[in-house]
Amino acid sequence: MSKKETLRDDVAGAFFSRFQDLTETQKESIPLIVSGMDTLIISGTGSGKTEALLAPLVSRLFEQIRMSDQAQILYVAPTKALVNDIAKRIAPVLELLEIGVTIRHGDNNQLRLKRKHSVLVTTPESLEVLLATNPKVLSEVKALVIDEAHLLFNQQRGMQLAFEISRIEKLNDRKLQVVAASATISSPNALWKFFRQNADFALAKQPGHREIRSQIRLGYDYVDLASLIGKIPTDFPVKILIFADTKRECDAIALKLQETSFITASVFSHHASLSPDVRRKVEKDFSESPHAICVATSTLELGIDIGDINLVILWGRARNWQSFMQRIGRGNRRSNYVEVICVLPAESLTKLSEIIGYQALLEQVEKGKFPRQEAFELYGVLCQQICVVASAKESSFVSVREFYDLFSLFDFIELDSLQELFLHLSELGLLVKHPVRMAFGPTEKLYELRDKDLLWSNIPHSSSTVQVLLGNSIIGNLTSSNLFSLNIGSVFAFSAKRLKVNALQNGEIRVSETSDGINTRLKFGGAQSPLEVSLLAAIRDYLVNQKYSDSHSVYPKAIASKYSIELEEIMKDCDLGSSIPFFRDKGNFFYLTFGGTLFNFVISKHLGIPTSAVSDFLIASSKELDFSQMPSSVIDFIDVVNSMDFNVGARTAYQDFLTPAMNSREKVSRWLSEGHYQDTLNSLRSGSLREIPSAVGFSWS
Repeated sequence: MSKKETLRDDVAGAFFSRFQDLTETQKESIPLIVSGMDTLIISGTGSGKTEALLAPLVSRLFEQIRMSDQAQILYVAPTKALVNDIAKRIAPVLELLEIGVTIRHGDNNQLRLKRKHSVLVTTPESLEVLLATNPKVLSEVKALVIDEAHLLFNQQRGMQLAFEISRIEKLNDRKLQVVAASATISSPNALWKFFRQNADFALAKQPGHREIRSQIRLGYDYVDLASLIGKIPTDFPVKILIFADTKRECDAIALKLQETSFITASVFSHHASLSPDVRRKVEKDFSESPHAICVATSTLELGIDIGDINLVILWGRARNWQSFMQRIGRGNRRSNYVEVICVLPAESLTKLSEIIGYQALLEQVEKGKFPRQEAFELYGVLCQQICVVASAKESSFVSVREFYDLFSLFDFIELDSLQELFLHLSELGLLVKHPVRMAFGPTEKLYELRDKDLLWSNIPHSSSTVQVLLGNSIIGNLTSSNLFSLNIGSVFAFSAKRLKVNALQNGEIRVSETSDGINTRLKFGGAQSPLEVSLLAAIRDYLVNQKYSDSHSVYPKAIASKYSIELEEIMKDCDLGSSIPFFRDKGNFFYLTFGGTLFNFVISKHLGIPTSAVSDFLIASSKELDFSQMPSSVIDFIDVVNSMDFNVGARTAYQDFLTPAMNSREKVSRWLSEGHYQDTLNSLRSGSLREIPSAVGFSWS
C-alpha cells in the first residue's frame, strides 16, 4: 500500500515525507481508520502508532477541519505530561496543514486563546470539566483517540472516559469514531468492551517485538551499580535511563551516581513528587545532554520525548510484562533491538519470586503468553457521573430514567440498582429528592465538592502534601507525614541533591543544598503491592519448563548457580505441570498454588483454614488438604469473595459513596475477570500432591 492510495496527498506529505516508507503498523491501520471504522492498534514502542492513527483521521476529516474553528478530533492521554509531549510532537506536522493543536488540562488551558482548536489534546479529568461547563467546545467532535489505553483499561479513570464518550455521543446525537492505541494489551476484545461495550471494532495488531538483549545482575547495591555504569565506554555519547520502583530509591540512586567521581555524565532524577517545572526541565536537559543518566519511576514509562536512549537499567524486583515492555521500549528506538540490564538489589535475594522474576518475565515476553483479563464492572465512577450531571442542573432535577438513558449502552447498569444509588446519595446529603418524582437535584454539599475541584476526578485517595522550596523555587511536594520526622538541620536526598532543612513554616519545607551526611529517610506513602498475577503465571510456567538451570545471562555466576542448584534439587521429582508441590515446616503444610494473594485468601476461607500465612505463592494449613473436591468454577466462590474486604484498584473517594450491593458487584467483577484464577483452580483440582524439600537458601513467599 502506498501513502497516496488512502491518504490525501497533502496529509501524506506532512506526516510521512521524511520517511522512506510506512511501518507495518501504519500500513495496516491507515486504511481501517480512513474508512471510518473504530480501531484498536496494538504495536510495539517506536512503531509509529501516533502517525498511524492521526494521519488517517486528519485525512478523513480534512474538509470539516478546514471549515471550522471548533475541535474535530479529541486526543485523550492518561497524564498531563503526556498531553504536553503529544501536542509538542504533532504540532509541527499539523502546522504544515494549517491545523491547530490545543492543550487543555489543569495546568494549561489553551482554549482561552483565539485560534483554531482542530485537535484538542486533553486528559479524562479535563474532558469532564469541558462536558460540564463548556459543552459547546465539543459540539463538532467527530473522532476520539485513546492513547496508552492499557493505563486506563479496568481503571476508574478509564470507566470515566468511557462514560464521557457516551455523553458526547448523546450530546451531539451522533457516533464518534474511536481509535485506541497501546503497545501492551493481551485482551483486545475485553479492552474494547470496557470502553465501547458491544460496539464493533477493527484490530490492527503487529505481532512480536524487537530483539531483547538482556543481562540480569543479582545482589547489587548502589556502589555496585555505580561501578557497573563506570565500565561503560564514554568515547561516544551515552544516554542511560534507570527505572526504580520507588521515589526514595530514585533519589538515592541519582544522588549516589551524582557524587561518584568517575561518573562524568550529567545525572537527573524524575518522579511524581518533583514539581512539574522541575520534571519538564529534567526532560529537556536529559534530552539535550550528550552524556547523561536519568533515574526515574514510572513517570518516564510513557512516550515522553527524552531523546535516544542507549541503555535501560531496571532496578528492583520484576513487576509485570506491560510495565517491563513499556520501560525497555524507551531504549534504542532507532534499532531493531533493545538493551536492558535488570538489577536485583542485595536485600531481595531472599525471595524466589524476586530471584527468578526477571528470568521468568523474559521467558513470558519471548513466548508472548500473557494471562487473559476480562473487563471490570466499575461503579465508583457512576457515583461521580451522577454528581457531575446533577451539579450542572443548578436549581432543577435530573430523573433516574434520564440518567439511565444517558448510559444505556453499558449493560451492567440496571435501572433498579441505579435508583438505589440515587437514594443512597440523597441519604449521604449529596442529592435532594424531588417531593413527588423519582428525580434528584444538587445540594450545598455537592456544590462544595465542585468548588473544591473534587467533582471532576476519579484519581485515587492521596494524602495531603507540603511544598519543598529551594531558594524561591518550588521543586516538589512531600507527604505531610514527613513533618513529624523533619527538623531544622535534617538532611535528605531529593531531586538528585542533598538538601538541608532551613525552615519549617506555613506548610512549607525550605531547604538549601549541602554536603552534610544524610540523616533522615523521607516518607513517600504507599506500600509494596502484591505480585501481579501475570508475573505469577510467568514464574509458574518458568518452573514448569525447568529453565532455572539456564542462567547464561545472570551474574554473578556463583550466586546464579547457587539458586539454580537448590531449585533443581527441590523440583527434581516434581512435575509442576501435573502436580501440586507442598512442603512441611514446623508441623504445618505449605502448598504452592502460584495463585496470588487474593486467590489464596479466597481458597483458604472456603476451606475453613486460617489466612494469616497466605501469600502470593502459598496456602498454609495445619492439616493436609484435598483440593480435588473443590467447586469447578470461580463463580462458585462468589459468597466468599463478598465476605472479604478488598479494594478494586486504588480506592477513590467516589467508591466510598457506593451502596453495599454495588461495592459487592465491583469485587465480584474483579474476581471473575482474571483468567489466571480459573486456570489455577483447574490445576489445583486436577493435580496430584507431591511433597518437596523445604527451601534453605530462599523463601517462597
